[in-house]
Amino acid sequence: MKNMKKITTMELSGNKAANLARAVLEVNRQVWLTTYQNDSLGITLKDIESKFTDFDEEVKKNKKYYLENKDRKHWFAFDKSKLVGYCLAQIEDGVGKINSIYILKKYQHLGIGSKMLKKSLKYMKGVPIEIECAVYNTPTIKFYEKFGFKVIGEKKEKYTFPTGTKMTLVRMRKDREQCKE
Repeated sequence: MKNMKKITTMELSGNKAANLARAVLEVNRQVWLTTYQNDSLGITLKDIESKFTDFDEEVKKNKKYYLENKDRKHWFAFDKSKLVGYCLAQIEDGVGKINSIYILKKYQHLGIGSKMLKKSLKYMKGVPIEIECAVYNTPTIKFYEKFGFKVIGEKKEKYTFPTGTKMTLVRMRKDREQCKE
């Protein structure tokens, strides 16, 4: 088990965030591979791997995203110089949105996700906040419920893997009144 004292989190933007695009995508890939396979729903390892077939093109898109989206906040967690997790959040049209929080499996349950979620909640203070996650990702749903998020339904548009398999997403919300701290 890693010691939380060695893990640092920081907010980065612009070129500093863009320079992490490949590492962010690798964290994303590793988390998807260890989290989203679900045999009973027909979501296979092949489905997950198909999401990451054009890695270099995705890295270019991520770099562009970090450079062009100045209204979004990005927090990164490091074990020394190794990226072990990240959180992306934004406020759009008066609604906060947590785009993603991904922590490598061996670094989960160390408080890293909680620390970054608290930073994003502080940034989005006073507005309702929404997030989506896989309907079968019970640990993540429970994590958000600990912070006052409530399930408000399934997303009508499901995530579709390049293989054609679909993943149903659950929508969660934390109302404005709960976002004052």
